[in-house]
This record gives sequence, C-alpha cells and structure tokens, in this order.
Amino acid sequence: LSEDEMSSLVAEFALADQMSFVAPNANMETQTRYILKKHQIKAKDFQESYTYYTGTGKLDKIFDDAQKIVLEKDPKAMDYINKKIKEAPLSPAMGR
Repeated sequence: LSEDEMSSLVAEFALADQMSFVAPNANMETQTRYILKKHQIKAKDFQESYTYYTGTGKLDKIFDDAQKIVLEKDPKAMDYINKKIKEAPLSPAMGR
C-alpha cells in the first residue's frame, strides 16, 4: 500500500478507536474489518505494508500524516491523541 493509503487507514482506525468511548460495546475487530473492506484492502496486504514501513523507518511519517488527517476531521482530537501517546509503550519504531 502507498504511504498515503496507510496514513488514511491509520487515521480511520484511530477515529474508530475514538468512537469506542461513545459506543463502548463496539467491536474493534469488526470496525477494522469494515474499514479494510470499505477500502477494498485485504488484512494481509495491510499487515505486509505495516511490516514493510516498520522496517524502512517510514512508519513515523505515516503516523504523523495520519494524525494530521484525524485533526483535519476532528480538531478536538488532540487531547485524545496526547492521551494515547502517553499511554503507549516506548517503541523504537515510534521514535521514543
């Protein structure tokens, strides 16, 4: 998948995750499958692309671009993003 496609998907996954606060009984796996199906992308293709971008060091840029997409769609999401960043374990792939 292209970097733009990956960023778009990551943004949609983040927005779906954010919706879990509104609908706590929502199934994230079902939401993820729906997003992939909507974009006509197989889970295997997403996983392979994720692995590829992790190995090339381009995942940080994809996450940054996804964050910009989320903020364009929901400017109030910055608080949620900051909370998730603080909760995330330290990861070399995330530059922390």
